[in-house]
Amino acid sequence: MSIDKKALFKLKSEPYLKPISDLGVGFYNLDENTATLRFQLSNSKGPLLIDKHNMMAYAFFESSNGSVSDVLDLKPSDGMNGIVEITLDKEFLQASTSTTVKGQLYIAVNNVDNDPVNNQTAVFRQFKFVVADALINKISSFTKVEYIRMFDQLKKQIQQRVNDIDKAIENGADYVAEMKNALESGKKEINQSVNTGKTDIETITENSKKDIEKTKTETTESIESKSSSAISAVNSAKDTATTEMNESVTTVESAKNDVLKAIDTGDFVKSKDHEVAITKLEENKANKNELEKYATTTQLNNKADKSDLDKKADKSDLDSKANTTDLNKKANQADVDESFKNLNGTMENFVEHGFLNLEKGFENYYNPGEKEDVESTVLQYTRIGSLCHIFGIVKNTVRLEVGSSNSVAVMPKHLKVISRDVKVAQGSQNNTFTTMILSDDNPNYANTITMERLRDDNGNNIAYEPNRFLNISLTCTVEVVE
Repeated sequence: MSIDKKALFKLKSEPYLKPISDLGVGFYNLDENTATLRFQLSNSKGPLLIDKHNMMAYAFFESSNGSVSDVLDLKPSDGMNGIVEITLDKEFLQASTSTTVKGQLYIAVNNVDNDPVNNQTAVFRQFKFVVADALINKISSFTKVEYIRMFDQLKKQIQQRVNDIDKAIENGADYVAEMKNALESGKKEINQSVNTGKTDIETITENSKKDIEKTKTETTESIESKSSSAISAVNSAKDTATTEMNESVTTVESAKNDVLKAIDTGDFVKSKDHEVAITKLEENKANKNELEKYATTTQLNNKADKSDLDKKADKSDLDSKANTTDLNKKANQADVDESFKNLNGTMENFVEHGFLNLEKGFENYYNPGEKEDVESTVLQYTRIGSLCHIFGIVKNTVRLEVGSSNSVAVMPKHLKVISRDVKVAQGSQNNTFTTMILSDDNPNYANTITMERLRDDNGNNIAYEPNRFLNISLTCTVEVVE
């Protein structure tokens, strides 16, 4: 059972100067291992987490008569709530009788790594308490003499009782002799019992050996009999299995011969037939690069020069006296004009180029005022037939959050995206991101170019701060719906 006297006080780690706190408690100079002070240490964030592995707490006490204590360690009693405690030793209390004692607490980080940054010590504000003289110490000298006389008389009475006990032991010598005789008789009876027990054990052991030998012989004979029967059964099963295996081998050989015969007679498709079919497919396979070259060459060779046509038309109007040859030339020229018109209309449907309007949060990256930079860097698209390429450099004007999907631009309404491309692209600061264009059948973001899966150079998910340069390059197939 513990009879300690504990008092709990709250101390806060702060830089504000305050008067010395009077704890309002007192101990006595006869207290021994019972005068315990408990403190709850905290700062502006709450109780300090104190443990012997991360922090050290100690205290120092000084009496008004000049007596001082050692630097005393404080023991964590509830580290999660920042509570530590210390029990004042008896010697210091006696030395500080009838005085006021001042004390102060210190905590320091347990710098196990010897890192100078962790050399931290906090000093808490001072406090004080009283050490009083126990009332029993105030007994008069006369009373103390009476007590001493009483204990002296008690000592004489106890000594007389000891003398009486010694005489009684001397008269007990005869009892000792009787005890020795009883001991000898007991030894003889014990020896006799031991001999009888040994004889009984030897008899039982011999009988047990005979029973074990008999059981072993009978068991061996039974095992040999059952082993012979098992060997016969195994041999019989082996012969049956061998017969069935031979029949299975014969069946497999017959099936193999049937397959080889079918191959020889042409019942199966031969590998050379596959090679012929594959060759024909490869010969008829469209070459995308050749189509693009053809479309570009045709457009350049057949592009009508509007200014030349206007001049010819003006000249034809001024020449009012045209002869039959001139009329024929005009008719031929009209045919040429119609051919050019039809050709230009066909090429306009086959080749297309344009710039894309960016969604909110993105803008094109280029040097203002320089036309070449504008055309080469802004987000744009080029279509040849159903093949469409989207490319350009943009930058984000807002923060792109981790794991977000961001709409960059939307394709023109007359183009319907049929199949889409997904690419991992490079951004500034060695970051990567994934761009894709959603197909027309997407209910919410049809024909939308999106940007997602934002990564750093180690592949970790991150957010993109504003004004990062983002290279976009995608390819898709479209259908003209206008």
